[in-house]
Amino acid sequence: MTKNVLNSKNFQKGGMSKKIISASLALAIGFGALCSTEKAFAGTASSPDVYVNGKQITFSSDSAPELFNGTTMVPISQIIPSMGATVVYNGTTKESTITDNDGTVIKVTIGSKTAYKNGVPFTLPQAPYIKGGRTMVPTRTFSQGFNHTEVNWDGSPNYVVGIVHDTFKFPIIMYHSISSAAPTGTGSGAEMPTSQFAEQIAALKNAGYDGISFDEYLTYKVTGNLPSGVDKPIIITFDDGYENNYTEAFPILQQYGMKATMFVVTNQMGQTPGSLKHFDWNQAQIMKNSGLIDIQSHTHDLHKKHDGVTGPASQSLLSAPYYNETQTQYEARIKADLQASYNAIKNNIGIGNTQTLAYPYGQTNATVEKVALEVGFDLAPTVKFGVAFQDSPRHQLDRITANEGQSGSSLLAEIDQYSY
Repeated sequence: MTKNVLNSKNFQKGGMSKKIISASLALAIGFGALCSTEKAFAGTASSPDVYVNGKQITFSSDSAPELFNGTTMVPISQIIPSMGATVVYNGTTKESTITDNDGTVIKVTIGSKTAYKNGVPFTLPQAPYIKGGRTMVPTRTFSQGFNHTEVNWDGSPNYVVGIVHDTFKFPIIMYHSISSAAPTGTGSGAEMPTSQFAEQIAALKNAGYDGISFDEYLTYKVTGNLPSGVDKPIIITFDDGYENNYTEAFPILQQYGMKATMFVVTNQMGQTPGSLKHFDWNQAQIMKNSGLIDIQSHTHDLHKKHDGVTGPASQSLLSAPYYNETQTQYEARIKADLQASYNAIKNNIGIGNTQTLAYPYGQTNATVEKVALEVGFDLAPTVKFGVAFQDSPRHQLDRITANEGQSGSSLLAEIDQYSY
């Protein structure tokens, strides 16, 4: 049984059904597979597949996960190391002591449904037991015992258990045009009234979120260190580089001291390719000099789709070759464009330590990601709904689109519902 990760409705905006039913599927692919591939799940009712932070765990045959009285049981010693924790078993008391990297101590005992988190008891759905010489515990041990941990189950026909164990999640919010003249009642992610944008930024700030740059996110990926004083990181992004990002959004970001990243089509700087003008290099420099705004790439001239005659109309010029284009020619063409974009930013306003690429329309493939890395783009967000974690793939960072008509509290609720 396969599930196409591009077409699955469960990866789009949705309600709790997405979280409960398919979050484990998202785990299975969200941290390690390209979104253009399919993933086959081999789990069965007698032995479910188990993923921790998107990485499948391999078990010995004598202690494989199993369903016992309706509860998923897993060998604790083979799960815990993947969570960055340690476990010690006392053969005399038949007690396992788990110590997480944040200092949390969990104790479970063979034959007892009562477990302890830092000395406080909680009840497990099934008592631990021994199988193949290993202690089998219910997966709820992790969601109840650890901090910042969720366990999701996808039953027939996939039988997948997904465990998310991470101290910080990084919501990446996507905006486009911010204007006092933006139409209302559209629910669109393309245009938002200035007043509503201000409400959303205020709500994020009041909820304790601090804007960080992609460079600071990459530092956390590598070292585990957040910027000083940041407890709830968030990355605010704007695609396309509209002038109203400078005239309307930038003053609000300054008011709240919120950092943001603006992805620009470098061939359109200061121009009006459509109905909206784009900001110019001078305005970009002013925003960058504020210390709040990072200017990054949305390609040089590939933010458009094929015409359907010489190339697939559903795909961008970045994400698909022309019909008569060889693989070598395709790679050379997109590499030249990405290099031109990289150079334009470097030569006009300067670049920092980390370069980031936003794919036009969120469309990408393995070739694009390889070429982007060769050019020097360290990170890349998509438009697939979700949040980023420390071990998210560098060129497959999920984002959440902020929509017109969405209140500040609604945006906060949407961020909270994403567990993968």
